Amino acid sequence: MGSLKPGDCLSRFALTLACVLVGRGSAAQCTPQWLPGGGTPGVAGNINVLTPWDPDGAGPAAPLLAAAGDFTLAGGMAMNRVAAFDPVSGAWSPLGVGVDDMVFAITTMANGDLVVGGSFLNAGGASANRVARWNGTSWSAFGSGLGGTVSAVLAMPNGDLIVGGPFTTAGGVGANGLARWDGVGWSAMGAGTAGYVYGLTRLANGDVVAVLGGPATGGTNVIRWNGTAWSPLATNVGGAVTAVTTQANGDLVVSGYFLGVSGVAANHIARWNGVAWTPLGAGLGSNAPGLQALPNGDLVACGFFTTAGGAGANGVARWDGTAWSPFGAGLPGFGVAVTAMPSGELFVAGNSSTAQANDLLRWTGTEWVVQGRGINQQVHAFVVMPDGTLVAGGGFTVAGGVAANRVARWHGTGWSALGAGMNADVLSLVAMPNGDVVAGGWFTTAGGVGANYIARWNGSTWAPLAGGTNGPVEDLAVLPNGDLVAGGNFSTAGAGPASRVARWNGTAWSPLGSGIGVSVRCVAALANGDVLAGGSFTAAGGVPCNRVARWNGSTWSPLGSGTTGPVDCLLVQANGDVLVIRHGHQWQRLRAGAAARRRPRRGWRDPREQLDRAVERRDVVTARRRPRQRRVGALDAAAR
Repeated sequence: MGSLKPGDCLSRFALTLACVLVGRGSAAQCTPQWLPGGGTPGVAGNINVLTPWDPDGAGPAAPLLAAAGDFTLAGGMAMNRVAAFDPVSGAWSPLGVGVDDMVFAITTMANGDLVVGGSFLNAGGASANRVARWNGTSWSAFGSGLGGTVSAVLAMPNGDLIVGGPFTTAGGVGANGLARWDGVGWSAMGAGTAGYVYGLTRLANGDVVAVLGGPATGGTNVIRWNGTAWSPLATNVGGAVTAVTTQANGDLVVSGYFLGVSGVAANHIARWNGVAWTPLGAGLGSNAPGLQALPNGDLVACGFFTTAGGAGANGVARWDGTAWSPFGAGLPGFGVAVTAMPSGELFVAGNSSTAQANDLLRWTGTEWVVQGRGINQQVHAFVVMPDGTLVAGGGFTVAGGVAANRVARWHGTGWSALGAGMNADVLSLVAMPNGDVVAGGWFTTAGGVGANYIARWNGSTWAPLAGGTNGPVEDLAVLPNGDLVAGGNFSTAGAGPASRVARWNGTAWSPLGSGIGVSVRCVAALANGDVLAGGSFTAAGGVPCNRVARWNGSTWSPLGSGTTGPVDCLLVQANGDVLVIRHGHQWQRLRAGAAARRRPRRGWRDPREQLDRAVERRDVVTARRRPRQRRVGALDAAAR
């Protein structure tokens, strides 16, 4: 069965997670069922923003927490950059198929719709240029959207939406960095700004405040819109202003990379009371990209600081109007976003400085409790073991805060490493009949010993399979007799030739005829012991085969007329049908034992498809995108 690979589509990811991969018995088949324990906890990627969201308004359901950023996995399910977290059940849920690129801003409209802004071009599989709305069931665009990234969004009481970012057009009309949607179309807001808009807020009188970064601001990093024009609200600001909020009494609070505002000394945070700027005590030790005003007038800040008011406060602190105080021992690393639920509960999103893994944390009143601790890089493959535990493989080095080099086991309550792991990505995993795990991928060592692209875990140690292969193993399947089939981009297995596909009988490797001349992306086993292979090839064993072929133990043959595009995944059903994921992320069903039936089904097209332009999966793996850092930090470097 094909393991998850970089660039594969959402449908395939979700299906992989919903399958129990059986490595023993008649075939490596996929029996859909929900796995106990919720799969992978937390978020794999970066959470940039948080906001409370109540889908049913005044209905009986409790409000949810909406999170968005640059993640593709939450709570063990595929969720593209935006997801909802239920504080009551602790479960994550997707918002349709999400969006196709990073989200930097989030808000809720007056009617309860959720709005996100970022660098994406599609939402829900349809065009939505950098800003989109989720109404609880589907995504929709705001006209033709923005001509550049949206980094800030603000919902107005009358239903209008104000957005900011490094764009110069909105809805096809000129708009420099700031624009307004009135429900029908986009319009510019005066001359706008040449600065980078980090945040937006509304004052009690209806005026809008934008906070900026970048050299183009000339130190005028806080500006105010009175309905007709922008004017400076702060001057001589020595660095980017990265966050803004309005307090219950109408005061304005800003934070950023500055030590003073309008000639007033203020360490990274300052307040405007309508007349003058003042510091908040001794301020913070560094930037706070997350600010949350509480109903009682207190303020919560989270960020990269370790002191607040001159005293220790790790990543999060509270201002009560006169002094700063820490929240217990603080965060394990730094915070990037903070929000308060209607119930008063506080949530923070951030990273662990020791594990570099994303966390969502809830304040209990005495401590911060991790709600979901994630995996710090991509997950390419899963397999469920006979004892019910889950093994995951990928490019990660941390799982659930535990060091785990490219492979880890989920035992129901947490993650554990499988020895010293691998020195490079794991692309495929299978469970052997005796309970051992076999991994294939890009690695050349496993458990600290040489293992060329394939290795076996016996429960305590890793061991190579003879000499392995001379190139990456991209997929694995177990035959009914317990033999193992490997497919990938290699030309030898063990000491002999084996072109892109080979068989391991427990002691030695053997080729499958003359093999296949082009990289094999996926393999699967049929109940009778035949082997299926898929990829971008057009011949197998010298026989014409369009991207999918069958080995009967002695010869290769085509599987019907094959497919019109490269095959990324093969799933064998109980009735013998073969489900295929084709290049372009579409389903196709082939009858394994008769003439092929083609039933293409429209599926979500991953906009990262440019990564799949390389015919060889090896190129795709090399080209895959690593999770990117949130704009605070990376973009601030240019803004300061």
